[in-house]
Amino acid sequence: MSHSLVRFGQLAATLPVVAFGIGYATQAGAVSLGPAAEYNVFVLGDFNQTGTDTEGKLAVGGNASFTDGFAVGMLLRGEGNGDVLVVGGDTTLSNGKVYGDAAFGGNQRSLPTSALKS
Repeated sequence: MSHSLVRFGQLAATLPVVAFGIGYATQAGAVSLGPAAEYNVFVLGDFNQTGTDTEGKLAVGGNASFTDGFAVGMLLRGEGNGDVLVVGGDTTLSNGKVYGDAAFGGNQRSLPTSALKS
């Protein structure tokens, strides 16, 4: 009677590989965002932007602060874009540009660049 010892690696190499796959198809329905669909960024709360840009429209529900070189609506240069920047609360602007119209619900404050450096 002959006994043989099979190493695990040898055994694993000789076993067939079986793959199981379970698939199902889903379809997402279209969702209408209404007026928010026109905006690149739609923030429900406060928003602080420093040294960056939003190439499309931006809406902020709370307070907004834009400092150290910001741009809003940079790719929307032209007429008829409506409000490019909409802020529901207070707004602080410094050293930047809004390419289009803006609407503010709260107080506006513009700071010179030197006031931001400490």
